[in-house]
Amino acid sequence: MAFRFETLLKLRKNKEDLMQRDFAQANRHLLVQHDRLRFMTDIESKSKREIDVRMAEPVSSSTLILYDNFFNGLQTQE
Repeated sequence: MAFRFETLLKLRKNKEDLMQRDFAQANRHLLVQHDRLRFMTDIESKSKREIDVRMAEPVSSSTLILYDNFFNGLQTQE
């Protein structure tokens, strides 16, 4: 009788180990995504400060379009 229970225990332990591994992978992925989002937020803030400085002097329309496309791309990525 004990042998059957040991087998069942091993099967459940293997299943638990697989689930923990899957959870760890998902958690790592979440952390990477948080880092990417933080990076994009930092870049967005820096670029907004940059454009504010540029707006103090004459700015070409192509520069404004470039910044607009950049911010739209960031928003899409987020």
